[in-house]
Amino acid sequence: MNSSTAVIYFARSAGEEVKHKVFCSSNPRLNDAIALQLYNHSHTQVAKTGLPFFCYTEKNQQGSGFSEKLSNAFLEVFNKGYQAVIAIGSDSPGITSRHITDAAQQLCHNKVVAGATKQGGCYLIGVQKQAFDYATFKELSWQTCQLSEQIINTFSIVALLPVLSEINKQSHLSALGQVSSKIKASIRRLIVLINSYRTNCFFSFKLLAVPHPFLSSNIFGRA
Repeated sequence: MNSSTAVIYFARSAGEEVKHKVFCSSNPRLNDAIALQLYNHSHTQVAKTGLPFFCYTEKNQQGSGFSEKLSNAFLEVFNKGYQAVIAIGSDSPGITSRHITDAAQQLCHNKVVAGATKQGGCYLIGVQKQAFDYATFKELSWQTCQLSEQIINTFSIVALLPVLSEINKQSHLSALGQVSSKIKASIRRLIVLINSYRTNCFFSFKLLAVPHPFLSSNIFGRA
């Protein structure tokens, strides 16, 4: 694996995330458990790549807003001597270590790589050091549904990864019940987690419409 490429895991801790996002308004315990599952999943996928990585949570992010904090994180890691940097967050349960390693390989030949979400955001962005401009990067429409399109328009050539879903609110979670039978293991685990809270009427209703064998299986563990 290319040691000149590093990964930034840029995400609030699960405890801090639930102060800003509501995944389940009627069950605080489930809300906390979902946030923790999302955070741990992405962290595990980064670790599996074997690439050097740096975690940036609310404890060490520097800046006055999301765009400034992320831009500062990129700048800091570039200043450590890395020639390419990839950043991911915790809001896409479909992300795997393969997406990250594919991005690292793409950065050997492309200045920018991006993984768009169905909601118009990005679950991954990677940039070569020579293509990183702090001011341009900071002015991108982070945390909006225009981000992925803007990245494509801003940089002349962008290598694109497969499109994934992101989960930032309760309505995004309900859409999990509409995915295909080829659903990824990470999302299955999240559905099993939700399904374990049978007292929650909202999710019980949604999951009744998902006749998938994995919902009754114990092979993915318990929450």
